[in-house]
Amino acid sequence: MRRDVRSLIRIASYIVRNYFRYAVNDDLAQDVADRFSINPSFALVLIEAFSELRDSFSGKSGSWYIRAIVRMFFVKKVGRYAWVVEGIREFGDYYPAYQVWLVNNRYHCSCHTTKFGYRRRKSICTHVAAVILSRKVSRKIGEYF
Repeated sequence: MRRDVRSLIRIASYIVRNYFRYAVNDDLAQDVADRFSINPSFALVLIEAFSELRDSFSGKSGSWYIRAIVRMFFVKKVGRYAWVVEGIREFGDYYPAYQVWLVNNRYHCSCHTTKFGYRRRKSICTHVAAVILSRKVSRKIGEYF
C-alpha cells in the first residue's frame, strides 16, 4: 500500500469514527491536527466539508465516507464541470483514473459504464462523493480568505 494513501486512510478513519465524540468541530480538528501533524485550519475545513457531506448522504457506511475523503486528495479539475479522480489500487480500482462531470445539476462518473456500474449510479459512487467533497473544501478555503 502506498504510504500516502495509508496515511490518508488513517486520518479519514479517525475523522469518521470520532466525529460524534466531539461537541464542536474545532475540538476534533485540533485533535486531528495534533495526532497527525497537519494544519489545524485545513483539518477544520475538511471536517466541516465532511459534516455537510454526511448530512447530504446520511445513510452511507463509514467506509464510504473514508473512501470519499481519501479520494478527495486525488481529484483534479480538468474543466469547468469536469474532474478526473485518480484510481486507488488499495480500494480495488481497476482503472487508473475515473472521469466525473456535472450536467444539469447531476453528477456522472465513468465508473457507471463499467461492470456493476448500474449499482454505483443508483447509490452514488465515491468518485462523485470525492468531487463533491473537493468542491466543498475549495469553497470553504475560499471563505477563509
